[in-house]
Amino acid sequence: MNADFEANEEDLWNEFRNTKTTPIRKVNILYSLGYKANVVRDFDLETALLENALDLAREHSLKAEENTLLVCLSRRALNHFNDSELAIALTTEVIEKNPDFVPDEEFMTTVAEAYLNRGRALRRLERDAEAVASFKVVLNYAEFFEDTPTIANSQRYLAKCYLALDQLEDAKQAINASRKLFQEHSQILDVAECDRLIGQILIEEGECVKAVQLLREVRLLERKFWGSSKSETKLHIGIAYACMDQHELAEPLLRRIYEEKLRPWERDFKMGIKAGKYLRATVEALGRDEEAKEIALTLQAFESRLPEAKPDDSKKITEIDELLETGAIAIALTAAGELLEEKNKSGDVAGRWIAIFQQLKCHWANNDFEAISNLWDQSPQDGLNFQDEIVIAFKNMVTHALQKVGRKEDALNLNDQVLQDIRLEALPQEKVFAHENRARILKIMKNREANKYRKLAEREYLQLGDTQRVLNLLDFWESQNKKRWDNYL
Repeated sequence: MNADFEANEEDLWNEFRNTKTTPIRKVNILYSLGYKANVVRDFDLETALLENALDLAREHSLKAEENTLLVCLSRRALNHFNDSELAIALTTEVIEKNPDFVPDEEFMTTVAEAYLNRGRALRRLERDAEAVASFKVVLNYAEFFEDTPTIANSQRYLAKCYLALDQLEDAKQAINASRKLFQEHSQILDVAECDRLIGQILIEEGECVKAVQLLREVRLLERKFWGSSKSETKLHIGIAYACMDQHELAEPLLRRIYEEKLRPWERDFKMGIKAGKYLRATVEALGRDEEAKEIALTLQAFESRLPEAKPDDSKKITEIDELLETGAIAIALTAAGELLEEKNKSGDVAGRWIAIFQQLKCHWANNDFEAISNLWDQSPQDGLNFQDEIVIAFKNMVTHALQKVGRKEDALNLNDQVLQDIRLEALPQEKVFAHENRARILKIMKNREANKYRKLAEREYLQLGDTQRVLNLLDFWESQNKKRWDNYL
């Protein structure tokens, strides 16, 4: 869908009112008028026009136009209204309606942007693990079309997520790949942004001297291009100085960000709060205890009035994983049940699915496939598709369990969902598991395609270095062949 840049606004409205104008043309007219509203920065009018265009596209089943408009509205939700939850809802609608991989560039570009905007929204909500899954899909699309700028941007987004998740090796790999591509195409400021992220990684690794040197170079480039350096650059130079106990150099930088970013018109206070915490420690180290206490009280007063953040369940999940590793399955299952009860009471839908997934892992560790099947039957399955972080692994495990308890048709239907899900491409381990499930189900159903999927799964497992799964699959194959022979006799 392309905006009509040259057309007169009055002429567009006259054409829209004409009874002979087709629905698809009317949708494009509203889209063009929305673009014109965007040019003059009337974002409320733009949104109203796009929403009307979306209603018209839905009314006349114009699927491609509907996808484009949903993506446009998600972009507006992020960039103007700062509504991350709305952006996630809009992009999820695109993703849910288009689960299959379609080798059409225009279609795939729209779906890829939906994943991109979803990832950006998840990052703003500090749901970085979920954002990783979205950005990996964007990267897969970009690599398919050899879209170098999007490959570089996707790697940079992934690096930011990995850095937030403290996965420094993954962050370094992603940012180095991104930096290399930007440098090859003379994108100096993008290279500088990559260097800023590398500087943050160096700080995390305790290499603060190297970090300061690199970040000061970034700051010089930003001043040359923009007249002033970015807040993130100043903040991390200040943090590096503070970590080196060079508090006199750290204080002015940290204070500037603290003062600038805790203002009523700011939409994101995290940077100001982070600067304030380092500033408090710096002022305290310089012997100004009363001022340090005042900063601490100010931060406390500020944070207590911000929207309540969703609880971090990572410690509870780690505890459950550790219990499973030691064989304490019953205790782990109790902990998972307590987590589920907590999420039910709080109304946290995403957290509820995470808790159910912990229960599933406990039953899996116990080889209790009947319990997994019952858990699946008792769960409201519609909401699972929105849980990017777990949906593929969840469905793979349930598929395997359904096959084990003899529900081969249910297993086949669920396996179809997994294999048609675009998100599978970003998860090689889950992809081969889906192929293994397919092979097992078809073998039980005596379908000739079983051998094709078995060979595919074996090759993929060997590529991943997982010989044990290859042996398990061969054992299953032999047992099925023996059953058929015994039945024949």
